[in-house]
Amino acid sequence: MIMLSLVMAMTANAESRWGIVAGANINSFPAYQRGDYKLYDTGTSVGGTLGINGEIFFPGIGMGVDGSLLYDFTPATLQLGQREIWASQGIVEEKMKMHVLEIPLNLKYRYINLNGIENKIYPFVFGGPSINILLAHSDGGNMKYTTTSLGMHVGFGVELMRKMQISVSHEWGLSQSFKTILLEDNAHKLRTWHIRYTYFF
Repeated sequence: MIMLSLVMAMTANAESRWGIVAGANINSFPAYQRGDYKLYDTGTSVGGTLGINGEIFFPGIGMGVDGSLLYDFTPATLQLGQREIWASQGIVEEKMKMHVLEIPLNLKYRYINLNGIENKIYPFVFGGPSINILLAHSDGGNMKYTTTSLGMHVGFGVELMRKMQISVSHEWGLSQSFKTILLEDNAHKLRTWHIRYTYFF
């Protein structure tokens, strides 16, 4: 009962707000067979992000949680022609475009004991899991997709004027995003850098 009362008291005094998010993602999908065999080069591709973010911070401890609902445009280019199984068919590369609904959840810590400077700028760090739901895709027909994949991300950023946040994070795919149709024993897991700007109302 005491713990429940404390949680309810903290929640009642928590600071909550909503904002809009825009940014870029720099991603790759390393191609591995049996965990350690590199199939071909995948390089990096740049996409974009747009969505909303909600944040709750608890007073006095600098800790909070946030969650987002984001649309990610995620392109990729796979050098299939580096393997004979595709080169023999005249396939050089596979250009892919994926439309993804990303739901990241974060535990966030902000440092605000800066003698008043925090009203203009303060740093924060965050981390947590991501759920990635594939909405649509286009490619040359050589891939089989996973509808839902999971990831883990960590990042840091700064908040300006108690209104604007700029953050950088790196996400590691925990489950595969897609695999080739011709070779079943392989996996492509997302590796991406997110650069995002959030404006809070």
